Amino acid sequence: MYATPDTDTTFDKYDEMRLHMEQLLSASLLELDVPPRIAIPLGDAGIRRLKDLVRTNREELTTIKRIGTKAADKLEAMLNRYGLSFGIIEK
Repeated sequence: MYATPDTDTTFDKYDEMRLHMEQLLSASLLELDVPPRIAIPLGDAGIRRLKDLVRTNREELTTIKRIGTKAADKLEAMLNRYGLSFGIIEK
């Protein structure tokens, strides 16, 4: 007489991690406390979000005007804190 409600079994326990990663990758570099002396040249080169940064490799990064090895080291350390690295997302 009464219908039993269907239970939703489509929840994937990894969805939360995927959503967190998407949110992290869409964050602005300024939101992640990248110093303006690094963020401004990156922005001029079209790298404004974390996902843009992880699409580049270290060699491409050091060809950007006013980005040297010291800035690349600082960015690499920041990416390591989040478990990311240069070039993990293909263009």
